Amino acid sequence: MQYDVILTAAGSGSRTKLGYNKVFLPIENKPCFMYSVELFLADSGCGTIYITIAAQEEQKFDTALKAAGIERNRVKLVYGGKTRQESVFAALKQVKSYKVFVHDGSRPFLKSEKLTKMKALLAFEKAVILGVKATDTLKEVDAFNEVSRTIKRDHVYYAQTPQAFDRDALYTAHELAENEGFMATDDAQIIEYAGKHRVQIVEGDKYNMKITTPDDIEIAAVYMKILNQKKGEV
Repeated sequence: MQYDVILTAAGSGSRTKLGYNKVFLPIENKPCFMYSVELFLADSGCGTIYITIAAQEEQKFDTALKAAGIERNRVKLVYGGKTRQESVFAALKQVKSYKVFVHDGSRPFLKSEKLTKMKALLAFEKAVILGVKATDTLKEVDAFNEVSRTIKRDHVYYAQTPQAFDRDALYTAHELAENEGFMATDDAQIIEYAGKHRVQIVEGDKYNMKITTPDDIEIAAVYMKILNQKKGEV
């Protein structure tokens, strides 16, 4: 299967308290976002990776990609919008392939076998995402942090990325969302809002974490060190 990738990397990383974009966080001497770039480029089905960026960071991304020896004909930088949704739509307008994967630049631990499973399902579906079954008890609270109800977790998943789509289906859904002023927290929700296609889940894993908080930074550093040690033992 041939596909393109949209890698979201235009955020400020304010919640990590780093003082700079978290996708540049060095993990074992490599920028966080580079792990995803290299994983996708190593897959024969991957065409072009479109990285959504803040305009003022273009030179920084250029430098990082050159330092890693990345073929620039396969990686394009796209100026993002004010929101993640706007950034993805801006990149989506440039996507040429019939299939597209959308992935967070701050998730460096995606495994190739998960990508393979998603591609297999995407051959028959319009929307496929990674997700992890909820194992904790889920509580809904009101504006005063008072628990209003307990959510039954039997059929609840934590959504992850990548999320993969038929390009035209995602484009049409984004266009509708933009026209109607609908703001989503991920691209699967935009497909749900459009109401034309179902979203299928591939079982993810808890290690495919998104680096968001200072605690995540510490966890990511330890996990990457363990992974590299295992590679060295093979």
